[in-house]
Amino acid sequence: MSITILPCRVDSFVGNDFYHVSNQFFMSNFHTRLQALQSAHQHLLQTTNKPMLPGNGIFLRYQHPVLTAAHVPLEWCYDLRPHANPYLMTRFGINA
Repeated sequence: MSITILPCRVDSFVGNDFYHVSNQFFMSNFHTRLQALQSAHQHLLQTTNKPMLPGNGIFLRYQHPVLTAAHVPLEWCYDLRPHANPYLMTRFGINA
């Protein structure tokens, strides 16, 4: 992920112009981060889980854990409204 540097200093903006420029920056960053989170979550959900052989004859263990905190839907962890959560920070942590 690349970091975009604004060409002007913060104090050079007057009135509502600073909000407009910074809002465009945060919205593009929001959507980029949201797409990355969604693709990583889809990759995790579509990963096939293969049994580890040989087992002990009683339990069948799998290569990846069956259910972890990463399997929780993104809507539970993030407020996906850009105006309410422009930095796309987690609302609360989910423990497995």
